[in-house]
Amino acid sequence: MGTKVEFDGQKLAQKFKEEVLRKAKSENHQIECPFCQKTISVPVGESLCPECGGKITLELTV
Repeated sequence: MGTKVEFDGQKLAQKFKEEVLRKAKSENHQIECPFCQKTISVPVGESLCPECGGKITLELTV
């Protein structure tokens, strides 16, 4: 006796992509400041480097 499971692969892929992007946007990311070259942790969007005060815009694309 078997069980048949059907799912929409495209819908699953879209939901996965949305969840990955949501998670990525909610966390800080380690980057190298383009101004002072220090390793810093910043969120997605606009931030100021805590080391030199340079304005950083971090964008994520999927």
